[in-house]
Amino acid sequence: MRLLRNKVEAFEKFMLRFVGVCVAVVAILVVADIVSRAILKVSLGWFQTLDQWLVLGSSFLVVGVLLKTGDHTNINILPNRLSGVARKVIMSFNYAMVIIFGVYCTWSGVLFVKHLIKARITQMLYVHIPFWTVNVVVPVGMSILVVYAGGMLANTLFFDTSHKEGKEQILRRSR
Repeated sequence: MRLLRNKVEAFEKFMLRFVGVCVAVVAILVVADIVSRAILKVSLGWFQTLDQWLVLGSSFLVVGVLLKTGDHTNINILPNRLSGVARKVIMSFNYAMVIIFGVYCTWSGVLFVKHLIKARITQMLYVHIPFWTVNVVVPVGMSILVVYAGGMLANTLFFDTSHKEGKEQILRRSR
């Protein structure tokens, strides 16, 4: 079990570093494109294409890890004000909805990628590569989200003891 936990933690660290590198590369590409247009009067359109791929890829691939770490965008006013069984129920419902959404996006993404492979559609104006190679991050990222949301749901249902804590302890922990 410890080996699995270590592997998961290594995966999470890698994914967070990957996103950091993608953001840095996007920033460099944007600045380079601006300088190129201002000084050379030439727009490097493939820079825009590449930074779109990097933003799309890094966003979808890391969403599951962000769910676990709590670094994702969320509205937690209600769960933070609840305690006991009510908090456990609302969190379980939230994770169940994330799983349903993730399964739908994974399935839709797989169907879309299959269509792109079959149709042999190439990507963008500047770089001609198969379009599916860019869009495969959607079903992969969403399937990672489903796995993480499933783990969070199982943890909430079977291992979470916050329903036994007092309201003050929960509020202190959420700060």
